[in-house]
Amino acid sequence: MPYFNSKDVAAIALCAALWGVLNAIFAPIFFRMFGLPFLCDLIGFTFLTITVWWTRKLGAASIVGFIATVINFMFNPGGTQFLGFLAASVVFDALSWIIRYNNIFSKGIFTLTSMTGISMLSAAVAGFIIVTFFMTGPALTKWGGVLGWAGLHAVGGVIGGILGVILVTTLIARGIQTPMLQTSQVRKKKVMLPNDLLEEAVKFHGHLGPYLILGLRAGLLGTDYLGKDYFKLSATVETAPQPPRSCFIDGIQFVSGCTTGKRNIDFKTGERVSVEFTIDNHRISITVKNDILTPLNQITSDQQAETIGREILQKTDDELFLIQRD
Repeated sequence: MPYFNSKDVAAIALCAALWGVLNAIFAPIFFRMFGLPFLCDLIGFTFLTITVWWTRKLGAASIVGFIATVINFMFNPGGTQFLGFLAASVVFDALSWIIRYNNIFSKGIFTLTSMTGISMLSAAVAGFIIVTFFMTGPALTKWGGVLGWAGLHAVGGVIGGILGVILVTTLIARGIQTPMLQTSQVRKKKVMLPNDLLEEAVKFHGHLGPYLILGLRAGLLGTDYLGKDYFKLSATVETAPQPPRSCFIDGIQFVSGCTTGKRNIDFKTGERVSVEFTIDNHRISITVKNDILTPLNQITSDQQAETIGREILQKTDDELFLIQRD
């Protein structure tokens, strides 16, 4: 499986082309009119934010910066200051990867704060490089020297980060989502748990309930995609810290081999019921859909819980989960 799929390549090419062309045409005009670099940063970090949101892969933002730099030189061969933005795109790429894409785009407020923060720091790096290596004379001292120009670029980065988040939010509202897991055929068909596996899981957990089944199915999906390795594979589970939702954890441990004893499973309290599996540089995030969770809140007896659990067994992965991969 290629690291970048065809949709990733298309998104990288589109964002790089738009950044390079719009910057080459409009940024010089804006700078001559106002003497401020805001538009360079605004354009760049808007498209870097969209790139990272869509691909969620290390290297994508750097490639966008490289292609945009080439385009910039095609329009303006003397525009060596754009090398500062190439460096900034690498910084943006690294910081996004360190924080983790699924963390960045998990909640609206964290998306806004993290993307504006990353854009601000990266833009400041661009400003520092541009001023240090490519500016001299009155232009250098006009806004307070190196720190002043770096600060101006940082402000432009904040604006670009905010605009990027707004565009991402708009795309999501219009029903446009990042690529879902498509390489695994298991999500498009019913996956029947082997009887012996289900029986052993019930013995392990104590009873058959819907959250155990969801954990088993999510574990099977994750190991189907990433492979099962008792020591290299790790899991991070988000759910409520008490039953019945915490029963999801037992299903994950039983199937995946990620256990508390080996310390390759972590837990965090949250409103979602989800798991993120990681091995080497590959990751898959599996979240139970809200329309599956809502009826579970109405369960009032063990018999009802088992009945609904067996109904969940009949559903496809696509019906049960939202699936994203890096």
